[in-house]
Amino acid sequence: MEARSARKSKIISRDEVEDLIASGRAVIIVDNKVFKVDAWLPYHPGGDLAIQHMIGRDCTEEVKAYVNCA
Repeated sequence: MEARSARKSKIISRDEVEDLIASGRAVIIVDNKVFKVDAWLPYHPGGDLAIQHMIGRDCTEEVKAYVNCA
């Protein structure tokens, strides 16, 4: 938990998100936060396709719906 609190938030632009995607990174947006999910894709319980169609998009509603169902 300390590692998370030690991290500093960085504001990135939409262009920077697009650059990450163009360079092959898998990034999603949840609650206005950008997450790089490349390393997690193979471990996603619903398979990597469940996330790949959300790359570069705000998937806050999908995440909240899943959390509320679990």
